[in-house]
Amino acid sequence: MWNELSRLNKEYKNLNLHDVIDYEKFCVISIIWHSTKIEGCSLTETDTKVLLEKFQTC
Repeated sequence: MWNELSRLNKEYKNLNLHDVIDYEKFCVISIIWHSTKIEGCSLTETDTKVLLEKFQTC
């Protein structure tokens, strides 16, 4: 079992997903979207992402 987990871990790290996805940015956008959703904002998560990244509202 541990050998299989080790192999899968190496395989995952070789994909270099940390270079493709900015997890910190993703988490910040997600936290902001959830927070504004709780407050009643009607923006989608995509709308929130566009607003934060490009400062565009439409």
